[in-house]
Amino acid sequence: MKVVGNMMDSECEIPQKTDDPKIIEKLQQNVNKTIEEEIKSAVEIDQKSFKADLFGFGDAYHRNNPKDWKVIQSKWMDIYPDIPIEVTVETEIHNAGSIILSPKAEVENK
Repeated sequence: MKVVGNMMDSECEIPQKTDDPKIIEKLQQNVNKTIEEEIKSAVEIDQKSFKADLFGFGDAYHRNNPKDWKVIQSKWMDIYPDIPIEVTVETEIHNAGSIILSPKAEVENK
């Protein structure tokens, strides 16, 4: 999954310089990790609890491997819950706005 977006403003306990590439890289890594965890959690629930292939992995497999699909189609719902799903997220933050001290942090620092 590729995520591209703009960050307008953000509040945190320690203000950061948004023109620092290291800060932007760290933010992108945090977004990657958060999205990956959310997707993995949703897929695991789909596979283990619902056993429903709500995300259409079977359809994608069918489109990319039509001959193989004919062999496994009738067993797909038995196979699907045990298939490992790899999630990779790549985030690009453009036009980073300001990262300011949160009101909570301001009160704690007084």
